[in-house]
Amino acid sequence: MAAAMRAKLATLITAVESPEQWDEIVSGLGKKLLVVDLHKKWCGPCEVMRPIFERIFLNTDECENRCSFVSVSDEVSIEALEAYTAKVTSKPFFLLWKQNEIVGKVDGCNSPEVSGLINEHMPSALDDDM
Repeated sequence: MAAAMRAKLATLITAVESPEQWDEIVSGLGKKLLVVDLHKKWCGPCEVMRPIFERIFLNTDECENRCSFVSVSDEVSIEALEAYTAKVTSKPFFLLWKQNEIVGKVDGCNSPEVSGLINEHMPSALDDDM
């Protein structure tokens, strides 16, 4: 794998550290799908799902224009996620966010379910309004 691709994969998942950063990410999405890994700070983001996200990124045409991945600790207070942050335990909890609404939820490390929801909700590579 080329060094540029390895570098891109290393930064595939953005850690959201403030409500302002969340707002900036969400405001720049357009029709892009946002995959959110909610987690306890002491537990950290789900490393088990990382290879799945990397595989999706590598195997999806124009993935960087169609989907983004973020992780959000329960210590970051984001109003739009508060109802879900309260549900976060030591197991992973994933949200799929598109056009300012939640389009999917997965409680636990269920890679087939997360992958299926990503494929279902990711906009087409031919969508001009992304």
